Amino acid sequence: KGIHKATWQHPGSKKWHCIDYAIMKQSQRRKCLDVSVMRGAQCNTDHQMLRMKLNVGPVRRHCRPNTNSHMRFDISKLKEKAVDGHGRMTARGHFQEMVGEKLNQCWKETDSIEEKWTSVKSTLCEAAEATIGREKRRQADWFRESAPIIHPLLQKRNALYCKWLSSGKISDKEEFQEARKKAQKAVREAKNNWFSLKAKEAQGGVNGGKVVWKCIREMQRGRRGLVPLKTRSVRDEEGHTCSTPQQQHGRWRRHFTNLLNIVSEVDVSEIEQARQRPTRAEMADPPTSEELENAISKLRNGKAAGQSGILPEMVKAACGNVDFFNHLLELATTIWNEQQVPQDWVDAVLIPIPKKGDLCNCDNWRGI
Repeated sequence: KGIHKATWQHPGSKKWHCIDYAIMKQSQRRKCLDVSVMRGAQCNTDHQMLRMKLNVGPVRRHCRPNTNSHMRFDISKLKEKAVDGHGRMTARGHFQEMVGEKLNQCWKETDSIEEKWTSVKSTLCEAAEATIGREKRRQADWFRESAPIIHPLLQKRNALYCKWLSSGKISDKEEFQEARKKAQKAVREAKNNWFSLKAKEAQGGVNGGKVVWKCIREMQRGRRGLVPLKTRSVRDEEGHTCSTPQQQHGRWRRHFTNLLNIVSEVDVSEIEQARQRPTRAEMADPPTSEELENAISKLRNGKAAGQSGILPEMVKAACGNVDFFNHLLELATTIWNEQQVPQDWVDAVLIPIPKKGDLCNCDNWRGI
């Protein structure tokens, strides 16, 4: 149709013209299937949106693992007390109760250290999954948080725009312009209110640096909009691009193996010359309940979880159950006596953090 070939209407003559084009190489002309105008798209401009359909051929898709297992547990539900002011059990209370019941069912004193740790780990994760669930982490966005106010106005604006395109009446155009003004005003107010709220939140947490920097990062992200997450490929030792996940994992493994496994030279004579302190025999005693309780209380909140997904807040809340605390003390005593630790405590997780320079080069990443 002719209405799908013109992109701009002259304000004086009211004639439609095609002044917007899609440019591509002549060698790739066959990939272009269709170019047409989307009249219903409202982009706050007097130009119509131009859409081009391309045939890019088969796309390689790699099966991604389930990302739900890497999402943090919603530990915010563990901040409240086990029983609220009305005598009702909260999520923390249900979590403590389920942890004690599950661990009593699967705990065996004759199990090895690895089996006991597996019981503790699975109990904590299963109880957290059933009581507090996973955290829905989404990038801070003023538009999404103001959706109940903005969306109805935008839908009304778009509907009036389509009505004006169909009829071409001056009254419909004026009605659309009025709806567009209201939508733009609501968007500005929602954005300003969101930034003001974040600024007050940062001002209230002036004594806690973590709160302040969190608000600053959210305001920076809200200003530049949502940034799509994309994976960055790296090059191997010969300069070839690692395209598949298996190749990338192998490249990172070889890089950190060569970087971190450095043989150190130790001079034993220097150690022998150092002043020796007297031996304290009581340090060889197994850990007591007071020492374990003191160590758990010193765990810092807000830290990242390892491969197990267990967070410090989960351990602190679970120790409110006497049975769980006793089993954890038994595990610590067994580890002390046998002088062995579970394999999960030995394994470390390296997260590459980008530095300056070409990020396809592994040397421009720092592992933490």
